[in-house]
Amino acid sequence: MRRQIASALVLAALLGALRSSTPDVAAQQVVADIVRPAAGSILPGENVTFSWTGNPVVEQYWLYLGTSAGSNDLLSWNAGRQTSVAITGLPTTGLDVFAVLWFRIGPNWATRTYRYETSDGCTNVPDRPGGFNFKPSCVQHDICYRTWAFATTKDSCDNEFHANLLAECGGYLAIADRSACQSWADTYYDFVRDFGSSSYYSAQCRHAADQVLRTQRDWYEFCLAR
Repeated sequence: MRRQIASALVLAALLGALRSSTPDVAAQQVVADIVRPAAGSILPGENVTFSWTGNPVVEQYWLYLGTSAGSNDLLSWNAGRQTSVAITGLPTTGLDVFAVLWFRIGPNWATRTYRYETSDGCTNVPDRPGGFNFKPSCVQHDICYRTWAFATTKDSCDNEFHANLLAECGGYLAIADRSACQSWADTYYDFVRDFGSSSYYSAQCRHAADQVLRTQRDWYEFCLAR
């Protein structure tokens, strides 16, 4: 009996040593995660660099981009072991773009999925009125409207938009050009101030977390009614 117990103890010790020397993939919680652009953010334009975390046990990455969840009609790219890719020609239509990051460990594939938004720039009006480039300011205005925060009021977004437009105008040295640009800036600002409420509240309702909305009953009921 003592010999059997001793043998069992030796076997248990050997098994323990073997287990400790074998990498436990599950215990390492191997995950590849897109870190840029941030999940749920508005893509800055048609040219975007996607970057993700790397792990030495991941043998291959693959990136899908599509206009619907899980699709790859925009991109299907075998990244090998690379952890970033620069994409050109993405849509700027205001619609969603979906990403799927595949990563392989041995024969097994796993995925992480993401949703992004695009900005259509200066919605329903020219991005470059009179030749002045207002698109970056319009994109930032879209981002502000879609950012849920108690301090992010419509007025604060519109005022920031006006300031960004005027900053763009300040880059023109000729007084006539600067004056014309400022006139356009005032027109665009007046338009969003007077007619942007629907866009603002729709964006806020879409992006506010449910738990936040439920603590703000008036907001919650307002969004349910939309």
